[in-house]
Amino acid sequence: MADAQVQITRNCNGCSGEILNYDHYVCRNCHTELCDRSDCLDSHRKQKHDVFHVTNSGEYRVDERVSTFCDRHPEKPTDVFCQTCREAICVRCSAINHNSHDVLDTTDVLADKKRIIERDTSKLTRGPLQAIDTAICSFNDDIDSTTGNYEEIEKAIDQINNVWMAEVNSVTQALKASLLEMKDGHIGGLRSQKKSLEMQKNTISKTIGNNHNLLKGCNSEMLKYESDIDEMFSFPSLTEISSPSFRRGNIESAHYRLSILGNLKYTPNLTLSREEISRKSCLCFAELLSPERREIPSHYIKPNAHILPTLRLTTKNEFKNVKDMSCAKSSAVWIYDTKEESIALYRENESKITMFTNIKTEFIAGISETEVLYSDNTDNAIKSLSVNGNNTLFSTGEWNPFGMAIAKDGMIYVCQQKEGVGKVSKYLRNGEMLRDFKEAKDKILYQKPYRIAENINGDVCTIDRGSPNAVVIVSRLGKFKNRYEGGSWNSLKLIFSPPQPSSISTDSDGNILVCDGNKIHLLDIAGEFMQYLDVLVSSPILISVDKQDFLWVIEKQSIKMIEYLKRVMN
Repeated sequence: MADAQVQITRNCNGCSGEILNYDHYVCRNCHTELCDRSDCLDSHRKQKHDVFHVTNSGEYRVDERVSTFCDRHPEKPTDVFCQTCREAICVRCSAINHNSHDVLDTTDVLADKKRIIERDTSKLTRGPLQAIDTAICSFNDDIDSTTGNYEEIEKAIDQINNVWMAEVNSVTQALKASLLEMKDGHIGGLRSQKKSLEMQKNTISKTIGNNHNLLKGCNSEMLKYESDIDEMFSFPSLTEISSPSFRRGNIESAHYRLSILGNLKYTPNLTLSREEISRKSCLCFAELLSPERREIPSHYIKPNAHILPTLRLTTKNEFKNVKDMSCAKSSAVWIYDTKEESIALYRENESKITMFTNIKTEFIAGISETEVLYSDNTDNAIKSLSVNGNNTLFSTGEWNPFGMAIAKDGMIYVCQQKEGVGKVSKYLRNGEMLRDFKEAKDKILYQKPYRIAENINGDVCTIDRGSPNAVVIVSRLGKFKNRYEGGSWNSLKLIFSPPQPSSISTDSDGNILVCDGNKIHLLDIAGEFMQYLDVLVSSPILISVDKQDFLWVIEKQSIKMIEYLKRVMN
């Protein structure tokens, strides 16, 4: 037999009569429970209190709220809202005391306030809350990986200590003391930044919670709501910190470095002759290089948007076989034509200017309107073309250079391949290699890195024409962040060969644009797909974004310049 519903009885605070818990009213102002007699309810209505009918599930039914009543005319409900005086009034007051004021129906005002609250809540949830959650997760990963890096260096120092034996024990201790000091400052800095993000997250979450309560609460509180969420969209300034590096050397290089680097540690016994010192197999030195620090400025988190491209310029494509393009600055782009073996500068309001001829390459990177770099696969070198002639900047050794990008700090990223292996390297102009990007957490990053771009946050975005085709995104320190495989790029269902990513660029909002000969893919700063820019283009060959965020597109028959960063909010 089914259990009978248990009925809990209570007494009305108005008449002391008995009421059931699933059939009564509650006054939110007095916190009292009432029966449904009009005498019990009217006394609260005349005081302009909010009285709610409680359902049999014990929850307030917002759609059956008892209206509040006018202060001047207690028998009249507050059906209108005076925008001039910012108060709810009755119809009689609107005719007598507010006849020249801006008066609206209370229901319309509440509907508008509800829409604003729901909009603000949605924007906070989709914008800063999501971005800060992602950043906090990244800091958690950084703290874990940083701790592991310090542990690896400590192990390396311990191994060297076994080689150095007793005479270099003081060196080992000094190195570990320096390492511990760096570690404390490094992890302390990461935790401090994580804490500031958590505090901002708590503020946003509290605002969202308060907004949810307002949506469920009484009309009078909702009428007082004023939107003030702009500051919450300001992502705080952060500092990106790399792990320190550890080097071991030999005595031959010690003699001229001892007087240059103050952090160089060496064995105390240097009284022997140079020949005698060199013969001591246990004698060596080591140094710790401090972590690199890079300030990431505060920026505004933009909610999701639909992009509406408009055509700014279109002209006939006079080139015969374009292989690469690169914007040098605003309203100017370098274009390489493999048929004519020439590199030309094309300006928005002028025809093309052929600058350099007899050049064999497929990859260029514009620096200014007077200088452009190109990769030479014959010599495995990166070369510069300018008014000073054709100069070799540096060699890539056994590695074949492909696409390049000029970093914000003026350094050069180069895609390289060798015998089925790929990597990305960062160089100074003098050829000194600063960093190699090959692996992340023992995972191979690239097979055939092809073209590359640096994003506004320092991320390195690379087209990998391996299997599968993809855009690989890593941080400036080599940490893997995302991989985008482009939908149809690796499809086995297509009768003909699927499209391949051919060029990549970024804009000042951090968006990533990828062309595959069929469509232009628009990705957000994290590498997540947003939409296709296919309204004004047809079979795009190459793309590049200039300093004013104008998108240059080369098609088979035309060259176009598109303004695409016009937004319509969701």
